[in-house]
Amino acid sequence: MKPVLRGRADAVGHVLAVLKKVARTGQGAVVFVRGEPGIGKTALLDTLVGQASGQGFTISRAKAEELQQIAPMAPLLAALRFGSRPLLSAEAFADLAPLYRQQLWLVDRLAGMLEEHAMRSPLLVAVDDVQWADRLSVFALRTLPVRLAGVPVVWILSSRTDPGGTADELQDVVRGSVPVEAVELGPLTASDVALVARDRLGVAPDERLLRLLEGANGVPYLAVELIDAIARNAGDAPAGAASADQGLPASLPGSLPGSFVAGLRGRLNALPEDVRRFLSVGAVLGQSFRVEDAAALLGGASTEDLIQRLEQAVRAGVLDAGQERVAFRHDLVRQAVYADVPRPIRTLLHRDAAELLLSAGGDPVEAAPHLLASAVKNDRGAVDILRRAAAAVRTLAPATAADLVVAAFALLSRGDTVWPRVGEDAVTLLGKAHRPREAMELGEDILETLPGHDDIGRIQGRLAWVLWGLARPDEMRERIETALELDGLSAETHRRLLGLQALALSHGDDMVRAAQVGERALKEGADGADETAEALARRALAEIALNDGHVRTALGHFAALRSAGRSLDLDEIVAQLFVDAYESARRLILLSRRSADDEGVSSQIPDLLFAQALYDFRLGRLDEADAGLVALSELGDGLEHYAQRAGKVIMARIALHRGDVRAARAYCGAVSWDTTDPRTQPRQVIMWARLLTAEGNPEGAVDLLLRHRVLDHPRAGFRWAERAAGIPDWVMDVTDAAAASGRHDIAVRAARLARRYAENNPDVVSFRGLAEQAEGMATDNIDLLRQGLASLRSHPRRLLEAGAAERVGQALLRHGDRTEAAELLDSAWNTFQDLGASGDARRIQYTMQAAGFRRRQWNSASARPVSGWQALTTMERRVARLVGEGRSNRSAATELTLSPNTVAAHLRAIFRKLEVSSRVQLVHKLMEEDRRPD
Repeated sequence: MKPVLRGRADAVGHVLAVLKKVARTGQGAVVFVRGEPGIGKTALLDTLVGQASGQGFTISRAKAEELQQIAPMAPLLAALRFGSRPLLSAEAFADLAPLYRQQLWLVDRLAGMLEEHAMRSPLLVAVDDVQWADRLSVFALRTLPVRLAGVPVVWILSSRTDPGGTADELQDVVRGSVPVEAVELGPLTASDVALVARDRLGVAPDERLLRLLEGANGVPYLAVELIDAIARNAGDAPAGAASADQGLPASLPGSLPGSFVAGLRGRLNALPEDVRRFLSVGAVLGQSFRVEDAAALLGGASTEDLIQRLEQAVRAGVLDAGQERVAFRHDLVRQAVYADVPRPIRTLLHRDAAELLLSAGGDPVEAAPHLLASAVKNDRGAVDILRRAAAAVRTLAPATAADLVVAAFALLSRGDTVWPRVGEDAVTLLGKAHRPREAMELGEDILETLPGHDDIGRIQGRLAWVLWGLARPDEMRERIETALELDGLSAETHRRLLGLQALALSHGDDMVRAAQVGERALKEGADGADETAEALARRALAEIALNDGHVRTALGHFAALRSAGRSLDLDEIVAQLFVDAYESARRLILLSRRSADDEGVSSQIPDLLFAQALYDFRLGRLDEADAGLVALSELGDGLEHYAQRAGKVIMARIALHRGDVRAARAYCGAVSWDTTDPRTQPRQVIMWARLLTAEGNPEGAVDLLLRHRVLDHPRAGFRWAERAAGIPDWVMDVTDAAAASGRHDIAVRAARLARRYAENNPDVVSFRGLAEQAEGMATDNIDLLRQGLASLRSHPRRLLEAGAAERVGQALLRHGDRTEAAELLDSAWNTFQDLGASGDARRIQYTMQAAGFRRRQWNSASARPVSGWQALTTMERRVARLVGEGRSNRSAATELTLSPNTVAAHLRAIFRKLEVSSRVQLVHKLMEEDRRPD
């Protein structure tokens, strides 16, 4: 008979209500169960899983384990393989294997699988002890509940009480996007503990036992341990009459770990020595373990001996036996047994466990925790294994890989021959894990004692790459040039340092020297058949060409990189957009998306989302661009991808086009930058200047531009994140601010820069048109403004054309030509209104009203509603219809040539506007809309 869960009726009822609501509405939810060790979290999950199964939920369940924290996705994948009919079939599980090294793509595929299953029947995904979850599982648990908010998936995550820990982090992230419920488990009441005793003993406990149970402090696990100890010692005697202190520790297990360890020791001491050794080995192996692994560590005990030891451990209430593994009855038991093993013995057992797991080609990731617990200084074997484990997870979990290599490096002495290379790996991985401060500190420490110049050159190169990621090209250049002066550099190190030097010089003022260094690096890379050096040189030359305004030259280098088999470089797509090659950019985005989908290259997901959004933005598709950028921002806050930062700048521009200054300021504020640093990235400065102009403070905008010397150093800092809105597009931001503030000298300087880009790219219509517009604004020359408008009218960027028409119209008004001014301003108003740029349309309306014009269309034109069917954009309507037909996000994305992430972002916007929370409710809304008379 299954035991009754006492004292948790409210908690069970609360969660069951959540399950019923999810099943009824189709909207997902997350339940967080928290409590101290032994408080009954697992028992509550047992009950909830049983109830959910009875309600038709498909169950996925797993438990995170402390020793598996470096195994990427271990608990979540185990949950999806739970039970006799797992959610993830063996075939589907095998299909995911190639993606284990690509975290974004793996989570993306899991989201698709879970979504498609939930569209057929509701799901419950339960993860116990989430405080032990690995980094990738935490990333997935931050992302998946939000992505799947519109389908019936309930996530139940239990954890120990740990303010600011993993559970709190997850709750903070998902709250607001999906319903969240929190269940805090406290101690049982004395009456509930008494009921537990009656359930387990068969009779009501007497007063002596009740007084004894008070020492459990309402902790269910400790109470049960005490009750079961009494039952074991009482034999056939009436339980209530049993000697309360027979076989029990002198002090009650009211505090942990000391008294509980002492109590357990009393029970273990009653077991034969061979059973105690079996338990000690098991505690080292983990919360659960295979009997054959324990046998191997015990020196190959016979099957009969193992069965006997296991049976005695189970009878003693220490272990539970499963089908494939045995497990300690509770984490507290395992921890107590582990704590009672002398440290020297623990160290030896961990080393034996590592060697066992590595035998016959075992996984170094499984062995790594045991090595971390047992390795000693100068343990080369442990170093090698930790490096292998790091290599296995470096793409999927770079932060974990960095931790492993740093630990390996700490085991080595400075005189060890592999010390420099392991240090180089550590610096590299810390950089990949977005831990630049640690990377720089470690690198500097290594450089102090490196004996060989080639090793110094390699480390300097790694640190230079970290500085590139930090947008500190001057420091990067100084470091590289110091390294290049060293004697004894290998040819490989020299040519790679040259490529890095060219990259650093691309952000300086001497583009001639930068190009010369880049060409030399390219030649040395080709001569040495060094593909890495050659690609680095090509990348530097492309950067140099872009920063010098020669976009076509840059495209040639990008094409060479692609023909050499290099994956997508976002700069190539951006460069295609700069030169108005929209069809080429579109094809490249589609090809890159298919290639990334086939190969599971998750690092390209942010780039592809940004590229598509930028493509849409430049063509005036504000709604589509905004949805793509929302999807990009929602990939996961912990990702911190540079495309996300650049995306916020574009979102600010979209908000200004729509007239939402408050939102634009919020997006600008989300992109961190140091306003006191003269090397601040100009794109962000210019975005703030545009915002200040929109807020009616053009003088403040010009002051900001001058303070940061944006026009004094036109090349400095123009990486693609700053070029994202387009060069020379931003020149119009400067000229608009300068003209509005009366600073025509600033406008002239900006116009000269625009003209330089037009001359460097004579076949780019938009460059020519913008240069003519900038010069017209700087000199108040209507003819130049007209020429710019004429150039842009042959261009697909309707926002640019409308802006040009507005400038000509305003100039004509100033010069007294009201008739043509009205025609041009009306045209610009219509275009802005058609594109959803309501803020731009209102600006024109205010200008015309001030000039005495009145238009009937102003009265009939209204802002798009914020809710209801009419609030949906054209793309949102298409997404809604496809989802209403039963399409999954991935299926709809294929139909619309979008990414599943973008479809998910559209779907969340649809839910918000239609005031629904699930696909089920969306279908009902669609049916209502279809029944509505035309």
